[in-house]
Amino acid sequence: QLLEIDKMYSNTKNLSKAVLTAAFGLFLVACNSSSSGGGGTTTPTNPNTTPTNPNTTVPPDMVLDTIAPTITSITGFSSDVRLTPADTIEVTVSFSEMVRGLEVGDVTAVGLTTLTASNISPASDVLTESYTITVTPAAGLAEDATISLLVKANAVTDQVGLVNTSASSMLSTTFFTPPTIVSTRFNIRGVAADNADAGHGGMGIRIWITFSEMVTVALADDGVLPLMPWMVTNGDLASRSPTGTNASLEPSYAIDMVTSVGDVVLLMPAGSEIDADGNPAPAFTLCIAHTGTCTP
Repeated sequence: QLLEIDKMYSNTKNLSKAVLTAAFGLFLVACNSSSSGGGGTTTPTNPNTTPTNPNTTVPPDMVLDTIAPTITSITGFSSDVRLTPADTIEVTVSFSEMVRGLEVGDVTAVGLTTLTASNISPASDVLTESYTITVTPAAGLAEDATISLLVKANAVTDQVGLVNTSASSMLSTTFFTPPTIVSTRFNIRGVAADNADAGHGGMGIRIWITFSEMVTVALADDGVLPLMPWMVTNGDLASRSPTGTNASLEPSYAIDMVTSVGDVVLLMPAGSEIDADGNPAPAFTLCIAHTGTCTP
């Protein structure tokens, strides 16, 4: 291009070199305009203009979630369920939507054993609509003690981060302990006239049994109170005082029996005695040795 300008300059003595250079620049602009599609003018692009994104429009059917999750139910035990220290209870806590985050610190247990992470399923980082909390009554609870399970507010979050800010739910029940035998004693009442064998064979024996609370004889499967739910080996049951056949509650009673030769074993089957709330007493065995050590 400079060679062309020099040639033009050498042939045109009356024009300055600067004028010719400017003219040549205008010629290049005109050429570029013609090659872009005609003799029209071009509109320069403004680098400060932000282009429009056609994908930023919010769909009309999209709904923003502003509703916090709530506890809809807690099931597993209630006020009409009798519990003993040996019971294991699975409590189900259900929510109104999928949540995560329930941990040991979010649950308050009263009258129950200390909770650990293994007592709550699934794990806190898993989305779920319900949690299972496994609990057992604490040792040493008194009769008719109240136990409860409380799930706190702000315990869980839903998929958009909303927490259960609503009031927490609580479920409580009454704790019952089964009756147990706390003491026994016996004496030999004399030799039966028809059997005077050595030892206590053929003798009458009275056994006094004291329970931890008032009890009575449980109904049999046919709904009838049995005269004597106890069983004896090497002897025969004679009577019980009080009889218990009228479902009267007593803290203790005496059992009379006539024995044969050998060790005498008295067995109370599990559930044969119940307390006022219907809690069954566990099985109990008493062995009275004929000679030496008694083996039931």
